Amino acid sequence: MAANNNTGLEIAIIGISCRVPGANDWRMFWDNLLNGEESITKLSEQELLKRGFLFKESNNNTHVPVVAELEDKGNFDAAFFGFTSYEASIMSPVHRMFLQSAWEALEDAGYASPDREEEISIYVGSGDDTPWKAHIMLNNNVTKLDSHTLDFITNKDHLPTLTSYKLNLKGPSFSINTACSSSLSAIHLACRGLLFGEAKLALTGGISLVLEHKAGYEFKEGSIYSKDGHCKAFDKGATGTIGSEGLGIVILKRLEDAVKDNDHIYAVIKGSAANNDGNRKVGYTAPSVEGEMECIRMAHKIAGIDADSVSYVEAHGTGTTLGDPIEVEALNRAFENDTNHKCLLGSVKNNIGHTDTAAGVIGLIKTALSLKYRQIPGTINFSTPNPKINFNEGPFYVKKEIHEWKSTNKNPLRAGVSSFGIGGTNVHLVLEEAPEKNKNVKKEASELFLFSARSKDSLQNYLLKFKAFLKNQKDVSLNEVAYTLQTGRKHFDYRAAISCKNKEELIMHLDILIDKENVEKITEDKKTVLLFFPDMNDNDITFYRNLYQEKEDYRNQIDKHIAALELSGYNLKKWINETTVFTKSEDKVLAKVFVLLSAYTFANLLKTYGTCIDFTSGTGIGEYTAACVSGILQIEEVISMILYDEKEMKIKAAQIPFIQAAKDVIIKEGILTPIKYWVNRRSLIINASKSFSEIVQQNPSVILEIGDSNNLVAFLKTASVLNFTKEKYVSISLSSKDKTDKASFILKNILKKLWLEGENINWKKNYDANHPAITSLPVYEFEKNQYPHIINLAAESLNFIKKTNEKINTEVKAPVASKKNENTSAVIKSVFVEFLGLEKVDIDKDLFEIGCDSLKGMLVLNKIKNELQIELSLMDFMEHSSVREVIETIEAIKNKQYKKIKTITI
Repeated sequence: MAANNNTGLEIAIIGISCRVPGANDWRMFWDNLLNGEESITKLSEQELLKRGFLFKESNNNTHVPVVAELEDKGNFDAAFFGFTSYEASIMSPVHRMFLQSAWEALEDAGYASPDREEEISIYVGSGDDTPWKAHIMLNNNVTKLDSHTLDFITNKDHLPTLTSYKLNLKGPSFSINTACSSSLSAIHLACRGLLFGEAKLALTGGISLVLEHKAGYEFKEGSIYSKDGHCKAFDKGATGTIGSEGLGIVILKRLEDAVKDNDHIYAVIKGSAANNDGNRKVGYTAPSVEGEMECIRMAHKIAGIDADSVSYVEAHGTGTTLGDPIEVEALNRAFENDTNHKCLLGSVKNNIGHTDTAAGVIGLIKTALSLKYRQIPGTINFSTPNPKINFNEGPFYVKKEIHEWKSTNKNPLRAGVSSFGIGGTNVHLVLEEAPEKNKNVKKEASELFLFSARSKDSLQNYLLKFKAFLKNQKDVSLNEVAYTLQTGRKHFDYRAAISCKNKEELIMHLDILIDKENVEKITEDKKTVLLFFPDMNDNDITFYRNLYQEKEDYRNQIDKHIAALELSGYNLKKWINETTVFTKSEDKVLAKVFVLLSAYTFANLLKTYGTCIDFTSGTGIGEYTAACVSGILQIEEVISMILYDEKEMKIKAAQIPFIQAAKDVIIKEGILTPIKYWVNRRSLIINASKSFSEIVQQNPSVILEIGDSNNLVAFLKTASVLNFTKEKYVSISLSSKDKTDKASFILKNILKKLWLEGENINWKKNYDANHPAITSLPVYEFEKNQYPHIINLAAESLNFIKKTNEKINTEVKAPVASKKNENTSAVIKSVFVEFLGLEKVDIDKDLFEIGCDSLKGMLVLNKIKNELQIELSLMDFMEHSSVREVIETIEAIKNKQYKKIKTITI
């Protein structure tokens, strides 16, 4: 693509998630479009009967037995989002599907990691929620939920804010409704929010679900629905559209930021505009030529383009007798009735029907993918132009074959997308193809691929999906794939990792993992991380020298100390660069300084990446390094001692517990060591059976030897008194079997092992500004638990209006013991188990750790108050740190010994 004259108002589309009839993701949707699929289902007589259709109800053969439906509308991974099965069964299917798709969109964009710093806004349009609310109230026991909580999980107005809450999105959160143009209105407003700096990213789009068990529809002359069950926009035989359902979400970011951050860009929104028809039309539901024309012209003006630079328009295109001619007339005028220019016209509604509030974003996604692949899918159900449409008065034409989209005069490809809502809200966007990727990215000889999920089944299913993706992709950049998996995803407790050099190796290792039954969950409790620094050797010097050359952030930290040494006449940088790989250094003093400084910087690098160090220890020069990492010694003072034999050092209290390997003593946090210990010669002996035993036996440990050594593990294995079994530790060393491995790969392999043991590594810290681009990959494989999704508003459900002849029972019954007489502790525990979906409650764990946020807390408290007949405010309830404290407080209330402590939050 040629260089653009950008206005600075451009917005990049960097993530996509969609569900439409016939497709559960954008890749399947795109394949269907290219294959000319019509995702409309014609129902047989048997299927109609199964759906409750009575043929006698249809007169004069006016029933059209077609539906356009999504698959698996009842699927939801409740535990992933912290909901119980009961809450999920009551929750609107719209909320369920949108939550999962929002997560998928963030993953597709590479911004699902909890380490992200960007504020993300939400703008979403959603269909009517009244039918589901009515269904829930009539067909379910909702006594467990108070009216507010029920509203939160069923009301469309809470859809964006509940999503913000569950996904921790901190930008503005808006519900947008303009009928059929809702989702494109949401995108238009999201662009404005990004340009005004309200957020760095926006999650925006729309959703519309049909929750009735549809059996088709009755055709009526003058309605918007098709007579023959096909949508034929722009065709002579068009009689209307098909009611459908769908969901579309895009992740947006300012173009200049997306380019700088090397994001994956599908397409660029050059500009957008919105307006309303007012009363310039024959009726409220009718479209307006003037309104639509003005909206399109304004979008062109804001984008800073000429109309003749647009070569495709994704129209609103419903196939109605009134709508299509008016839309093309408005387009002709907006394009100055230019018959010399040629612009292709299309409508996705011919493929999937009219998805109502999601229609605009689905059209946008189709257009963005057309720009990405430089292909425009053919318009199906089109053969002869509609004679009522003035195609001869403008640049527009329709094509039923795939169009290979090529730019002219080296100009970027551009397209328009329209969405017009009943009531007159018109929206038009101008899109442009994405700029070229940065091709100057460094490539590694070997890459690291990380996979994780909340459950074993989800992980295995994802590996299968990922393998299929690799096989179907002809051109895939492994460095982009690895970078995206490391930095763009949240890392869950079931983990697997692969290091390899090419696509074939990756697929081979995936096969091994898929067949492997022992993919284990990381332990719930954090493992103890012990850093052990052995005395220096030649391999260590080689490793650190290579790392200094390969990693910029590491080199920068070393250079800060080298600058001070140069002032003292020591040219350590020259020494580093002139030391050969296989020759021992003649200058033992500088070698000691270099290894000390390098190991110390390496440990700090691990801390920067997120590794939490619990203990340090070492032998020889490594003991000084361990003391510096612990905070006992200052690195500058130790360097001075080595160079000048200085004996004066300021000893500080340990910040990280330190083990004296030769003396078998643990210097705990806050404890000082005598200065004379440090000025004596360092011992090379490990003789700390008791200390290491204490650490390893208390908690499973990760022993990380910062050097080409396994001395500590060898010692521990020989110390039989420790009962040192494999279950008690994991050993990691800088040692590499292949001595030709790059130092940066050895570092990455260490981080991989730490990650597999449960350390939460910040992988972005391992890359510099010239990192690989994010790329679109298969998204998380959710657990497919089934929940209700079809409403039942049949007359037999309306029990509250039925008349009965039942007599009032006046018989006096014996009193039944209430739960007030049960053990208070047992009642409270059972309530927590019920509402948090737990098998058993740990009464000493933090309330938030067991899933008791303020929403759940309100439900739990209401139930406890009803069961035990006590009074306690939600604010006071949430002040408690554990279930045990709640039990103690309520028992005090029942015994009238509880005193409320008033707190003030500032």
